Amino acid sequence: MKNYKLLSAILAGHWLIDPTWANANLPLVEAILKGESVDRPAKEYETDAERPYMVYSVQAGTVGASRWTSFNEAPENSIAVIPVMGPMLKYGDGCGGLGTVHYTSYMKEAKSSNKIVGAVLVMDTPGGQVDGTSTFADSIADMVSNGKPVVAFVDDGMLASAGVWAASRASEIIASQPTDTIGSIGVYTTIADYSKWYEQKGIKLTEVYADQSKDKNKDYRDALKGDVSGIKETVNFIADQFIAGVKQFRGDKINTKVDNPFTGKMYEAELALQVGLIDGIGNMEYAVNRVYELQSQATSSTKSNTKSMNLTKKWNAVVTAIGWTALVIGESDQVNEANLQAFGDETKKLQDANAQLTSQIKDLNDKVTAADKGKADAEAALAGKVTELETANAEVTRLKALVPGAQPSATIKTGDDKIPSASSDKNEVIDAEADHNKFAYEMLGR
Repeated sequence: MKNYKLLSAILAGHWLIDPTWANANLPLVEAILKGESVDRPAKEYETDAERPYMVYSVQAGTVGASRWTSFNEAPENSIAVIPVMGPMLKYGDGCGGLGTVHYTSYMKEAKSSNKIVGAVLVMDTPGGQVDGTSTFADSIADMVSNGKPVVAFVDDGMLASAGVWAASRASEIIASQPTDTIGSIGVYTTIADYSKWYEQKGIKLTEVYADQSKDKNKDYRDALKGDVSGIKETVNFIADQFIAGVKQFRGDKINTKVDNPFTGKMYEAELALQVGLIDGIGNMEYAVNRVYELQSQATSSTKSNTKSMNLTKKWNAVVTAIGWTALVIGESDQVNEANLQAFGDETKKLQDANAQLTSQIKDLNDKVTAADKGKADAEAALAGKVTELETANAEVTRLKALVPGAQPSATIKTGDDKIPSASSDKNEVIDAEADHNKFAYEMLGR
């Protein structure tokens, strides 16, 4: 069956789709369920508008569009144009229409091609399956993060639900007409009870579950009985993921003071611009030029980041060599005022410590100088005393020689603690009152 993937998505999938579009296509769904052929002529899906590998490029100073069989065959500095038309189904609609797996593949190819500098997603979609949408969105974010801007261009139609999920990862979203509608940020699923249909066909179904499989399909079985809490828990989780993703990539642009876009509302282009779901309104040429402008900005930013990274490496090398490892910053961080202030603070601490050490060294030098002077003074004083002692010894010797009957005696040496007595004749008359004898007696200790 050619449409088995589409049928499986309709019967079992969760949807991020505008309900107005979905209800309008119920006859098609009914035809598929009945097994009727819904194939459209293949040539309808082979028009230039729906084939990939269209690029815009600057040639001879003008921007022109052309087609190639591969992005790698395009001229240098080309912009990939990827159409996202109709419902976003993971594997396509089974009739030749592209699915999110194909869009993801084209995004990856454009990102890896050195001929492509950015991309324009030409979108007119009511949304689609949950399955495949997040991966497609990730491929857009990946291209942007690699320095190749992506602009989502609403091509005179709608950008709803799953389309917003994916487009929110683009660098910018541009509407083409005031009548374009954007939004429907929400999730829902449908539960079909085919029991009456089977009865009409004379078919009675009996489901038998293993004893170990009491929870298998429980949410679905409960929903058929009227309890949708289990399924609601699932769609609530998906809605949380949807809303969190949009906030992550467009959070600084969303203006909830104008309105809350996370309840599932759709907005015409002007109001969508005020709410922050889109970035502008313009034609295809404007979207293409925006890619080139954003790419130029990204290139300048990359060069600036490279310089910053080099400065960061030098900064880390210097502070590490000094021993200030606390000032090392991450490789992706930039040297900022706080880093410079911290460096200045550490330098001031070092200067203060150096000044204190210098003062301490001066004090020690002064003490050493004073000690050296004290030693010199003490040595000079000692030398003076030794000279005085030697002079005194000489004088003692001289005086002894003047004493009548005195015998020469040894000179008192430095350190001697005894004075040798002079011999005298007992019969010799000595005038003890004579001044020179008094001095001699005094010197002799008598």
